[in-house]
Order: sequence, then structure tokens, then C-alpha cells
Amino acid sequence: MMARARIEIIVALVFGALTVMTIVWPTWIERLTGLEPDAGNGEWEWLAVAVFALASVSIAVLAGRDWRTAHRRRLAVDSPSV
Repeated sequence: MMARARIEIIVALVFGALTVMTIVWPTWIERLTGLEPDAGNGEWEWLAVAVFALASVSIAVLAGRDWRTAHRRRLAVDSPSV
């Protein structure tokens, strides 16, 4: 469970970095792929920012839940029985 939470944290950080990168350098997707789905008006970039941000926050929430669950399980196993 702890490994899963760590992976989710890494993925959330990657999506967070993509969010910031798209805000700072909006044409990186078009330059990387050579595609211009919005004909250069910027709508696609803002959609990408919204999707990346939503994914980052959602995965971070899941990671927090998994981290807390793993921590509770570890405490339950480590605590002596009375």
C-alpha cells in the first residue's frame, strides 16, 4: 500500500509539472507533436491545463488516502495487543 501511495505521489507531481509547463510554455505540445488542433487560438492549451490540474489533484487525493490507510495498518501491526 505504501508503494502504491509513493507511485501516486510521483504521478501527481508529473501532472503538476505538466500543468505548470503548459501555463508557462503553452505551445510545447504543438511543438512536440507538430499538431495544432485549435489552429493556434489557445483553447487546446487551456483544456490541457485543466485536465492536467484535475488529474494532479485527483491523484494527490488518492495518494493521501492510500498513505493514511497504509500508516494506520502499520500502526495496527506494530502496536502491542492488550
